[in-house]
Amino acid sequence: KAPAEEKINGILLGYRIRYRELIYDSYRSFTLRSLSNPNAKWSELTPVYNIRNLSDSTLAQYELDNLSKHRRYEIRMSIYNAVGEGPTSPPQEVFVGEAVPTAPAQNVQVQSSTATQLDLTWEPPPPETQNGDMQGYKIYYWEFQRQNETEKLKTLFLPETNVKLKNLTGYTTYLISVSAFNAAGDGPRSTPIRSRTQQAAPSAPSYIRFSELTTTSVNMSWGGPKYPNGIIEGYRLVYEPCTPVDGVSKIVTVDVKGNSPRWMKIKDLSDGVTYTYRIKAKTYTYGPEIEANITTGPGEGAPGPPGEALIYRYGSAITIHWSSGDAGKAPISRYVIEARPSDEGLWDILIKDVPKEVTSYTFGMDILKQGVSYDFRVIAVNDYGYGTPSTPSPSVSAQNAAPFYEEWWFLVVIALVGLIFILLLVFVLIIRGQSKKYTKKTDSGNNTKT
Repeated sequence: KAPAEEKINGILLGYRIRYRELIYDSYRSFTLRSLSNPNAKWSELTPVYNIRNLSDSTLAQYELDNLSKHRRYEIRMSIYNAVGEGPTSPPQEVFVGEAVPTAPAQNVQVQSSTATQLDLTWEPPPPETQNGDMQGYKIYYWEFQRQNETEKLKTLFLPETNVKLKNLTGYTTYLISVSAFNAAGDGPRSTPIRSRTQQAAPSAPSYIRFSELTTTSVNMSWGGPKYPNGIIEGYRLVYEPCTPVDGVSKIVTVDVKGNSPRWMKIKDLSDGVTYTYRIKAKTYTYGPEIEANITTGPGEGAPGPPGEALIYRYGSAITIHWSSGDAGKAPISRYVIEARPSDEGLWDILIKDVPKEVTSYTFGMDILKQGVSYDFRVIAVNDYGYGTPSTPSPSVSAQNAAPFYEEWWFLVVIALVGLIFILLLVFVLIIRGQSKKYTKKTDSGNNTKT
């Protein structure tokens, strides 16, 4: 590009191109150069410039030909007018004789080796597409559908045509592409191929949460691992009191199959005891565990106990009555009715959402196990959690009342009515028999007299 008109200082007549080969790349030892002039005080160690004059001032490009292949050249330019030549431009270096490869690496293949490694092999591009001396390959790899966030580059120099991609994420699909490069630059990438690493141990579950905490039970839920590293086959939950209860430290282990639902109701707890919960996920093996503690019983601000539950039975329905207790530090939002078998079974929630406005509730006995006696109690709930339970009710049998036609007294009445009917029938038959005999005797006497 020509300089600005005010810097030409006259009429632009043409351009002058100076270029020379830079041979210092090929030097591997000392070189001896003799100077024939004994009075010389300096010497040009690099080759002198070749000069080409371009007398057409309208040119904007020019092709230098007859250069040596696979050589580096230095190029400078200057302009001249009628007075003389101006200063030269800064030197520009260029490598002559190669172009980037026009084909990617061939026959790219990948094999899953471990949970964190993929083994990759390939072949060079066809010779006619290499366009110079091959120097190496660039391997691009990234997680499926996450190229922008996870793409990585690994550069290998000849003669390598295989690589082990390590430190990968377990049971994750990767896309891999390979390009060849020479001194001129990088060639095109190969079509990405897909492969997945093998399964590994999962990371720890992401969280533990507790809800519906009472004096003897709690609902525990947990999140799946951030890095499953495979197919989650299940979880192992272990819980125990932080200190022994009645001199016994009971450790409970529960294996949960599958990846959902990720929650469990734990009922065999003691009131006011702090428990430690540990849970870990499993693929083909278990991963690290996550741990959390919680203390059973009502928290600060939870409601006090309602009045003692009174039970009334009407046929196949049960009605529970209670009175409101201390609401705690927040208004009561609802009531919960718990039940347990009278033979020292575990308390469990029977009715979860009883409106806060009521102090009685009726339900059918079909939600209970027939023939089993139950105790009931009521718990008030506010924003601080579950309160203290009421005093347990007297035991009530869940046996449905039999219909009247199955009662013993009805069966006795039916039997007596049947017996009376049979006796009446016999009596009528006897009377009729006696009447027929009397009629025959009367007829016989009349005939004799005649």
